[in-house]
Amino acid sequence: LAATLGALAQSESGPVEAKSPTITGSPPPAKPAVVLVVNKGYVRVFENFILAPGAATMLRDWDVHLLCTDHAVGPIIEAKTGGAWRCRVEQAVGKGAAETYNARMPYAHSLVRGGRDVLISDLDALWLRDPLKHLRAIDAGIVASRATYPLSTYFKWGASVCMGFVFLRGSDPRVRSAVDVLVTEPVHDDQGEFNQHLLRQVVQWDEGRLSRKSTSTSYGTLMAQNGTYRGLRIAMLADDKFQRACRKESVSKAIVAHCLALQEQGSKEQVLQSLGLWWLPEAKPGAKRVKASSTILASVRAALQSTSVEMERTLHSRASRAHGTTMGPLKRSDRPTVVAKLAGKSHD
Repeated sequence: LAATLGALAQSESGPVEAKSPTITGSPPPAKPAVVLVVNKGYVRVFENFILAPGAATMLRDWDVHLLCTDHAVGPIIEAKTGGAWRCRVEQAVGKGAAETYNARMPYAHSLVRGGRDVLISDLDALWLRDPLKHLRAIDAGIVASRATYPLSTYFKWGASVCMGFVFLRGSDPRVRSAVDVLVTEPVHDDQGEFNQHLLRQVVQWDEGRLSRKSTSTSYGTLMAQNGTYRGLRIAMLADDKFQRACRKESVSKAIVAHCLALQEQGSKEQVLQSLGLWWLPEAKPGAKRVKASSTILASVRAALQSTSVEMERTLHSRASRAHGTTMGPLKRSDRPTVVAKLAGKSHD
């Protein structure tokens, strides 16, 4: 890993240095920015992301912003990369997934407001082919992979914007204006809130209703009353090229594989190993396993492909047992709230 990143850091772009986001109004650099978030528990996933075949070469085209959300991870990253990479920001924000990932939104907001094109990528969203070429070819200010959370946008549109792989084209003045509305602080649930803000601004999709499993890019237009960002184009990426529900027989054809790890499938590492997407040795015996309750959001997402009341009751009961709580009957009006609360306790 140190050799791989050392070569990357000493490419024509020079070494990666710790610095603050671009100041608003400064001229944007040629390279787009990619924002990656890592904590101590995700160091192995970070290593696996870098060691994906061709990933280090692809990252040369990006200005990498590594955000470390606990103080322990900085020295680990520097040691593993031979000092080639270090944290742009090192700040303890807590151990929960919501706390970890929500730290990236204010940072990305600052970059976009400065005119930067910014990709937010989860570390388990593995780059199997160059995403930049594909993203640049799409004529839209906001480009994202597809999700099923939150339920409000999933039921309304047929798919939701996944914040684990979303491209914000800050070089578009409408995007720079829109992020002030779409990213509000403090951020408690980046994906839930971003989608809710889009829903309030009204998105009209060219094809009417989306499909989460669509094999083509879908386009929509922001119909907001605010003229500074009205008309902003939004794109949902083809699910077969930017996969969430990965299958071994088709994942090799993906550009980005962002594979869900369901409770019954084991840990994230085990799932990626089974798909041939893990390039690190197995964890040492006795390594801590992720608790079953921490994968509940993945189960929610998969189960909600069926919207039957019986499926939701079963899922509700499973969630209650996983969290050791007694939950009352799940009313239709309560479903989005319950799922949002579960999402806040999940690592995925």
